[in-house]
Amino acid sequence: MRGLSKADPLDKGEISPLSKHTKSDLWVTASPRWFASHLRYTAARMPVSWGFRVVTDADMMVAWLATAALQGIDVRDADARPEAMVSLAKLTLVDLMDPPELLIVRLGVKAARNSAMPEVLMESLTHRGHLGKPTWVWDQPDCRYGEGHLSYSHVVHQFISSFPRVREEATRPTYGAAPTRTAIDPMDLVDESRPAKGMATQPRRRNISLSKLEGDT
Repeated sequence: MRGLSKADPLDKGEISPLSKHTKSDLWVTASPRWFASHLRYTAARMPVSWGFRVVTDADMMVAWLATAALQGIDVRDADARPEAMVSLAKLTLVDLMDPPELLIVRLGVKAARNSAMPEVLMESLTHRGHLGKPTWVWDQPDCRYGEGHLSYSHVVHQFISSFPRVREEATRPTYGAAPTRTAIDPMDLVDESRPAKGMATQPRRRNISLSKLEGDT
């Protein structure tokens, strides 16, 4: 994953919930920044022999389209750029999925609609399951996997619904309840010459000089 080594480290004492799923399927809903930090934490604690690969739904589709083009199938997809077809001419979908010990599929990158996308995703998931290798499906909070998603199908959704779930918002630490704020009466915001609220009001005294009183009589 490009830039993984520069991801923000976790807070001291924090443990990533991803670390206990390195050998099992997982459905993660998290922002790229959160995911990179937690993947860095997890990967740093695995043996040197352990490996993973992060691919996008767009990568999977391009690999599938490249294979289709080599077989002489007419390809019509905005992601099937000529330069991509050349670079992936010998990379089939199986080549993309098979090697890594852990495959992480990032959804929501592909922007061009292709009706085969759900089937390509399902094929990848079932193929990995057949090999007995774990797969993480990663979607983002602002582009959750569900109806309307370019990779969505009921069959795929039902399949990954059996995966353990990790959600970024569910792992944010809470530091106790927020302090109770007492409403302030605007009438209390006066100068100190005003009696404090709740105290008996003393009658205002008038300072009248003795001479004044004598002059009035």
